[in-house]
Amino acid sequence: MRTRDILFLNLHRLNQPNPALHGDFVGLYIMADFLEDNGYEARVFAGGLSEGLKTISYEFGGFKVRAIGLYCDYENIDEVAEVSRFIKEKHNVPVFVGGPQSPALDQKFFQAAQCDVVVRGEGELTMLELLGYYLNGSGDLASIKGITYLAEDGKLTIQPEQDLIQNLDALPFVSAKHSLNSNFRNGNAAILTGRGCPFNCAFCYEGHHTKKVRLRSVDNVISEVKSILDNHKEVKYLLFTDDTFTLDTARIRALCEELAKLRAKHDFVWFCEAHVHTLHQHPQMLEYMVKAGLYRLQLGIEAGTDKVLSAYRKRTTADEIKEVIKLCKEAGVAQVFGNIIVGGAHASEEVIAQDKKFIEELLLLGEGMVE
Repeated sequence: MRTRDILFLNLHRLNQPNPALHGDFVGLYIMADFLEDNGYEARVFAGGLSEGLKTISYEFGGFKVRAIGLYCDYENIDEVAEVSRFIKEKHNVPVFVGGPQSPALDQKFFQAAQCDVVVRGEGELTMLELLGYYLNGSGDLASIKGITYLAEDGKLTIQPEQDLIQNLDALPFVSAKHSLNSNFRNGNAAILTGRGCPFNCAFCYEGHHTKKVRLRSVDNVISEVKSILDNHKEVKYLLFTDDTFTLDTARIRALCEELAKLRAKHDFVWFCEAHVHTLHQHPQMLEYMVKAGLYRLQLGIEAGTDKVLSAYRKRTTADEIKEVIKLCKEAGVAQVFGNIIVGGAHASEEVIAQDKKFIEELLLLGEGMVE
């Protein structure tokens, strides 16, 4: 029987019908490519829970699947626990759980999920050691960084954080061969150009756990973009999925110059996320980005009052947000997408009313550009 060393699953009960619209879940594909470069065969499926269970049944029916990795965020904790317990009871293979929710998973979760290990933070180096331990009998579980597990006495063991990968250029490009989704890159392609976030927003995982920012070189990013455009003619929309794409103004300018050259030969536009304060301090970046094909920009607005923004440690103000919306409009950004947190810091009817008024002001400033 053919073998799959590990199958990664990102399952949500109410998942959208086209996972590619949400960025291909690029982290799992990078993981799969990295593990294959180190001798393990990996596959990835992202989608709804019912379809995912069918995929599990097919994979275990046609392959000797040796381990399972489950992606966990705040929306699918219960589903991950259910699937993990099902796999342990029916197939009895190692189950690893990772993703942004992983640092918060406690003993109660382990008891419900019956999983073997929770992987915290960046997973490539940790997964490589875990597969060596569980599949090949090498190493020692107690020496693996970045994991949480139940010890023999039933107590939760939390290992020190894993070392971060410093040279992101050494990571492989995402490959379609690892995807079990039929709609992989169906007109869209996600690219991660950097990891980490220097900000410390009160509600966010990234700034608390991977504050050190590491960026891929412009040449390396453009090489991947070229590869995508040359090999996937249907791709017309690139998603740069960095948490804060606009940190380095000189790098953004160099990257945009290269993207503009590619657009002379290929028909595509792109999306990125940006921090309000960096755009307010360096508005020239908007000009570079729009000329290079920026179509949709996501801003972490979060709140409409300085009091709440300060509580979230956003390092921006309501006036800055409004000014950046004006700058986006002037620069010709087609769409600006913003987040508002409801029921967060200082939640009250008054705060909700202030947020509603603020949103209405942004919509007027954006004149149809703001969502």
